[in-house]
Amino acid sequence: MHIDHTRGAAAAGRLAEGAALREVVDVGAPDSWIRLDAGVRSDEWCHPTHGLPTWEQADGGRALSAAVRSGEVLTEAQLALAPCHRDGRIREHARRAAFRLVLERGGDVLRRVLVVVRDDPDERLRERAARITALSVGR
Repeated sequence: MHIDHTRGAAAAGRLAEGAALREVVDVGAPDSWIRLDAGVRSDEWCHPTHGLPTWEQADGGRALSAAVRSGEVLTEAQLALAPCHRDGRIREHARRAAFRLVLERGGDVLRRVLVVVRDDPDERLRERAARITALSVGR
Protein backbone atom coordinates (compact mmCIF):
# COMPACT_ATOMS: atom_id res chain seq x y z
CA MET A 1 0.00 0.00 0.00
CA HIS A 2 1.36 3.38 -1.00
CA ILE A 3 0.84 6.09 1.63
CA ASP A 4 0.56 9.62 0.32
CA HIS A 5 2.80 11.53 2.74
CA THR A 6 2.26 14.76 0.82
CA ARG A 7 -1.51 14.77 1.35
CA GLY A 8 -1.03 13.81 4.99
CA ALA A 9 1.53 16.59 5.52
CA ALA A 10 -0.88 19.07 3.93
CA ALA A 11 -3.64 17.86 6.26
CA ALA A 12 -1.32 18.22 9.27
CA GLY A 13 -0.48 21.75 8.19
CA ARG A 14 -4.14 22.70 7.81
CA LEU A 15 -4.97 21.27 11.24
CA ALA A 16 -2.06 23.18 12.79
CA GLU A 17 -3.37 26.35 11.14
CA GLY A 18 -6.73 25.86 12.85
CA ALA A 19 -8.90 24.05 10.31
CA ALA A 20 -11.63 21.86 11.74
CA LEU A 21 -10.79 18.15 11.83
CA ARG A 22 -13.80 17.09 9.75
CA GLU A 23 -12.86 19.62 7.04
CA VAL A 24 -9.43 18.04 6.69
CA VAL A 25 -9.77 14.35 7.55
CA ASP A 26 -12.45 11.93 6.42
CA VAL A 27 -12.86 10.71 9.99
CA GLY A 28 -14.71 7.57 8.90
CA ALA A 29 -11.99 6.41 6.49
CA PRO A 30 -9.05 4.52 8.02
CA ASP A 31 -6.76 5.46 5.11
CA SER A 32 -7.37 9.13 5.89
CA TRP A 33 -6.02 8.59 9.42
CA ILE A 34 -3.05 6.62 8.07
CA ARG A 35 -2.24 9.49 5.67
CA LEU A 36 -2.49 12.01 8.51
CA ASP A 37 -0.19 9.94 10.73
CA ALA A 38 2.33 9.60 7.90
CA GLY A 39 2.05 13.30 7.09
CA VAL A 40 2.61 14.41 10.68
CA ARG A 41 5.78 12.34 10.78
CA SER A 42 6.89 12.79 7.15
CA ASP A 43 9.30 15.71 7.61
CA GLU A 44 10.98 13.87 10.45
CA TRP A 45 11.22 10.64 8.43
CA CYS A 46 12.14 12.11 5.05
CA HIS A 47 14.22 15.11 6.13
CA PRO A 48 15.51 14.46 9.68
CA THR A 49 18.15 17.19 9.44
CA HIS A 50 15.63 19.96 8.73
CA GLY A 51 14.67 20.40 12.38
CA LEU A 52 11.02 20.60 13.38
CA PRO A 53 8.39 19.25 10.99
CA THR A 54 6.76 22.01 8.94
CA TRP A 55 3.38 21.76 10.70
CA GLU A 56 5.08 22.08 14.10
CA GLN A 57 6.65 25.37 13.04
CA ALA A 58 3.18 26.89 12.50
CA ASP A 59 1.53 28.79 15.34
CA GLY A 60 -0.89 25.89 15.85
CA GLY A 61 1.96 23.39 16.10
CA ARG A 62 3.63 25.44 18.79
CA ALA A 63 0.23 25.91 20.48
CA LEU A 64 -0.17 22.12 20.72
CA SER A 65 3.09 21.77 22.64
CA ALA A 66 2.19 24.73 24.86
CA ALA A 67 -1.29 23.31 25.57
CA VAL A 68 0.20 20.00 26.64
CA ARG A 69 2.76 21.70 28.91
CA SER A 70 0.10 23.86 30.55
CA GLY A 71 -2.49 21.09 30.87
CA GLU A 72 -5.06 22.82 28.65
CA VAL A 73 -7.88 20.85 27.09
CA LEU A 74 -6.88 19.94 23.54
CA THR A 75 -9.07 20.75 20.56
CA GLU A 76 -10.23 17.97 18.22
CA ALA A 77 -7.59 19.04 15.67
CA GLN A 78 -4.88 18.95 18.34
CA LEU A 79 -6.09 15.52 19.45
CA ALA A 80 -5.71 14.32 15.87
CA LEU A 81 -2.12 15.62 15.61
CA ALA A 82 -0.90 14.72 19.10
CA PRO A 83 -0.87 10.90 18.86
CA CYS A 84 1.42 11.17 15.84
CA HIS A 85 3.79 13.69 17.47
CA ARG A 86 7.51 12.91 17.61
CA ASP A 87 7.53 13.55 21.39
CA GLY A 88 6.26 10.60 23.45
CA ARG A 89 5.08 12.94 26.24
CA ILE A 90 2.70 14.63 23.83
CA ARG A 91 1.50 11.25 22.53
CA GLU A 92 0.89 10.15 26.14
CA HIS A 93 -1.04 13.36 26.88
CA ALA A 94 -3.16 12.75 23.78
CA ARG A 95 -3.97 9.25 24.95
CA ARG A 96 -5.06 10.48 28.35
CA ALA A 97 -7.06 13.39 26.94
CA ALA A 98 -8.82 11.21 24.36
CA PHE A 99 -9.67 8.59 26.97
CA ARG A 100 -11.06 11.21 29.35
CA LEU A 101 -13.22 12.69 26.59
CA VAL A 102 -14.43 9.27 25.42
CA LEU A 103 -15.55 8.54 28.97
CA GLU A 104 -17.23 11.93 29.30
CA ARG A 105 -18.81 12.24 25.85
CA GLY A 106 -18.19 9.11 23.82
CA GLY A 107 -17.58 9.78 20.17
CA ASP A 108 -16.22 7.87 17.24
CA VAL A 109 -13.57 10.47 16.38
CA LEU A 110 -11.98 10.19 19.80
CA ARG A 111 -12.06 6.40 19.61
CA ARG A 112 -10.20 6.64 16.31
CA VAL A 113 -7.57 8.82 18.00
CA LEU A 114 -7.10 6.02 20.52
CA VAL A 115 -6.73 3.53 17.69
CA VAL A 116 -3.92 5.68 16.24
CA VAL A 117 -2.22 5.61 19.65
CA ARG A 118 -2.58 1.82 19.67
CA ASP A 119 -0.06 1.79 16.81
CA ASP A 120 2.48 3.90 18.73
CA PRO A 121 6.15 2.85 18.64
CA ASP A 122 6.22 2.98 22.46
CA GLU A 123 5.00 -0.42 23.74
CA ARG A 124 3.78 1.10 27.02
CA LEU A 125 1.53 3.57 25.18
CA ARG A 126 0.26 0.84 22.84
CA GLU A 127 -0.73 -1.38 25.76
CA ARG A 128 -2.52 1.41 27.62
CA ALA A 129 -4.35 2.55 24.50
CA ALA A 130 -5.44 -1.03 23.77
CA ARG A 131 -6.89 -1.38 27.28
CA ILE A 132 -8.62 1.98 27.06
CA THR A 133 -10.05 1.23 23.63
CA ALA A 134 -11.40 -2.10 24.89
CA LEU A 135 -13.02 -0.35 27.87
CA SER A 136 -14.58 2.38 25.71
CA VAL A 137 -16.07 0.06 23.09
CA GLY A 138 -19.01 -0.82 25.33
CA ARG A 139 -19.96 2.80 25.92
